[in-house]
Parts: sequence; structure tokens; C-alpha cells
Amino acid sequence: MPDPSVITGLNEAAERIARAITEGERVAIFGDYDVDGAASSALLSRYLAHFGIAADIYIPDRIFEGYGPNPAAMAKLAENADLIVTVDCGTNSAAAFETVAGSGTDIVVLDHHQVGGPLPQVVSVVNPNRDDDMSGLTYLCAAGVVFMTLVDVSRQLRSAGRRDLPDLMALLDLVALATVCDVVPLVGLNRAFVVKGLAVARRQTNAGLAALASVARIGEPLAPFHFGFVLGPRINAGGRIGDAALGARLLTADDQDGARALA
Repeated sequence: MPDPSVITGLNEAAERIARAITEGERVAIFGDYDVDGAASSALLSRYLAHFGIAADIYIPDRIFEGYGPNPAAMAKLAENADLIVTVDCGTNSAAAFETVAGSGTDIVVLDHHQVGGPLPQVVSVVNPNRDDDMSGLTYLCAAGVVFMTLVDVSRQLRSAGRRDLPDLMALLDLVALATVCDVVPLVGLNRAFVVKGLAVARRQTNAGLAALASVARIGEPLAPFHFGFVLGPRINAGGRIGDAALGARLLTADDQDGARALA
């Protein structure tokens, strides 16, 4: 893994998230309705929960709201959040962000989609596909970008004297799941994420993933095939034919009975 600082804007994003943790601020997460969005939302949510921050996760309805941040959702989130982090979306959402300009709510974008216009005026847009990004990590999915950002958050918190940091390696099952299901190239860092993430997933420490594997009747060690063709499609189904937030709720579930019901 390269130094996360090679990604443009990542240090600024990590600094803002670290400040939210240090000051116990209210945080909201706006994610996409696919597997990458659900996994990215769960990854950030689980990290923040370690510090006692119960972040609200908002996943838009595919049919009624469409992809990415919209003015109504942003205004609603800003009412109860000091910081909004968009994951797997937000790079091209300048107009929606203008809705909350001057509200006192900061916005950080963690994304990987192609840039389609001027970048929004927010705290930071972390996206390896920015024109001014020279990291060479354009192949990362959103969960990979979130993971890299959290590595730097931990580094900044450690430099400030914090020792109560979560085990980021234990969250790589979510990154591996998103990397396979978003069909990004399995090269470089992505390959490492999947290899290490599969080892974590096979331990079934994520109650939601374990429950989904159980109801899918997977009777063998998890492999990329299971992510891409068995578990991933089930998570995607929530965003397509039901409750768009089901996937994120499943991947953040800690109660086995609740996870089983969601699965």
C-alpha cells in the first residue's frame, strides 16, 4: 500500500474526519445504493462507531431520487450534522451542495467516479480520477478510497496521542467485497485488498456478511466468485427492487438475529 498522502486532497479530508472524532461531532454519511456504496458507508460507519459516533447513513432511492446527492436530502442531513461525508458519489454534485452552503455543515467527498465538470467547493474532494491527481490509483473503487482515507485518519489521531484506534485490517472484508462487485481491475493495491479481505471475510466477523452467506447456503470458504455472483447481487437487489438502505444496514449490523432478518 502506498502512502495515502499521494492522493490529492486526502490529507485535508482525513484531518476533517479526525477533528470530528476528536470533538465528538455529529456525522452523516451519504452513500450510493450499490455494493460499493453500501460497503463504503459501512466501512466509515464502523470506523466512527469505534469512537462512539453513531453516524446517520442516507442511501437515496434509485427511482425517486436517482444517483448521488440531491438538494432535499442534503438539506435534511445538514439539519443534524456538523459533517457530511459522501461515499461513492459527490464528485459531480456541486449544485446539490450549494443547498447547504452557509449552514455551518462541512462536506467531504470520497469518490472514484470520472469528473464531469468543476469540482464542488467543499472541504475536500478525494478522488484518484481528479485531473490533478498523480497517485496512479485510478483503479480503486470507493471503498478503497475510504480505506486509504481512514488509514490517514488513524495516522493523524495517533500523532495527536490517541491509542484507542480500530483495527483497520479487520475491516478489509468490506473493501474486498466492494472491489470485486464494482468490477474494478484486480491489479496492484486492489489485488492486495481482495487477498487480505478474503482472509478476513472467511473468519465471518461481520455479522451481516456471515448471515448473508448462510442464507445463500455457501458451504465453502468465501472466494471472489461468491462476492461477485452470490453475495453482491443480493446486496444490490435492495437498491433495485426494495429498500435502498438494506445493504448498508446489513453490513453495519452487529446483532446476529437482526443480521439474519435483514439477510
